[in-house]
Amino acid sequence: MQVQIRTSMMFREIFGNWRFSVTLPDKSTFGRLLERLVDTYGSELTPHLFEPDGTTLLSHVMFMVNGRNIRFLNHRQTILEDGDEVLILPPVGGG
Repeated sequence: MQVQIRTSMMFREIFGNWRFSVTLPDKSTFGRLLERLVDTYGSELTPHLFEPDGTTLLSHVMFMVNGRNIRFLNHRQTILEDGDEVLILPPVGGG
């Protein structure tokens, strides 16, 4: 199955694009998607997604599946479907 990834700012620099697709086995979880991204982009990506323990997601990065925050779904266990859109948003500051 294909999952569409959209992002911006620093993640765009890491991924090399603001929109791309990832191929995963059917019924993969959001957690499996994160594993695939870390396998592909490695140490450049990891500190922007995870706490120093390497497993806890950073609370200030927003992860959405089809416009819904994974915190209101099933977190990392959220099942992805073919064609789903995943949005990864870094923190935004302003003043």
